[in-house]
Amino acid sequence: MDLFRLTELEEAIQRSEQRWTALLKATPDSAFSLAQDGIIQFVYSDKTDWIPAAKLGSNLYDSLLPDDHRILSKCLERVFEIGDPRGCELRSAISGGDIRNWSFHLGLIGEVRTAVGALVVVREIDRSYEKMEQQGLEQRMESLGRFARSLVHNSNNFLTVASIHSQLLLKRIPELDPLRKDVEKIKKAGDEAGLFTGRLALINTIGGGPRPRSVDLNSLITTSEGALRDLLGIDIQLETELAPKIGQVSIDPEDFEQILMILALNAQEAMPKGGRLLIATGIAGETRADCSCRQ
Repeated sequence: MDLFRLTELEEAIQRSEQRWTALLKATPDSAFSLAQDGIIQFVYSDKTDWIPAAKLGSNLYDSLLPDDHRILSKCLERVFEIGDPRGCELRSAISGGDIRNWSFHLGLIGEVRTAVGALVVVREIDRSYEKMEQQGLEQRMESLGRFARSLVHNSNNFLTVASIHSQLLLKRIPELDPLRKDVEKIKKAGDEAGLFTGRLALINTIGGGPRPRSVDLNSLITTSEGALRDLLGIDIQLETELAPKIGQVSIDPEDFEQILMILALNAQEAMPKGGRLLIATGIAGETRADCSCRQ
């Protein structure tokens, strides 16, 4: 080969390198070459703040999560043995323990069997939008869950009152009274509605369970008094003795109100001729002697 041809070849190689350099500088991604065993051979551009792309001779596997080693191995095997470009997503752990997600694109440098390495182009995957979407979905589901719980809770209270009063009416209406059929229809409709709200409650509580929060117990009881009086009727007198300064308690307020309704129903059944139902609050573990000593 004469000197002119050699010079021309050198200039062509130089122009090719300049084009590659300009291309890699223009891209926002990081690029380096990689051997099949994961060793970084050469860094073309480093536009990320992760360590492997900045260290020649380091092993890429050392910076990836162990669970992703197999993914990179299969990707490199495909590139070096078949020559097909491949893409994959890999994760690395940076200082502080944070996990970063990366999109890798690999292409063979040279031909199969004689390749000198694989060109790797890396771009970070931004998961912030996905996290925002997930958080938004969780918030909407939480709001829907609260609405469903409130709906079930209030419906159960109303249906319990309707069921009890329809039962009382059936006890007072003679068998042959034409009004009895109407009351039976009311009771049947209430029972069916109760089954429906029961299914709603089951669906809403699967995987959820109680949702306690800090509340004022006395205020809950005071708020529930009206519904309890309607439930008990005129034959049973409801009284409350609410101890002052009992502090906040951590409970599910809707579950607590439902418990009050159930206890009131049990008390009503235990006093068919009427009576007095007392609901009192106090600090558990105290005796009357303890209270007297502080007065």
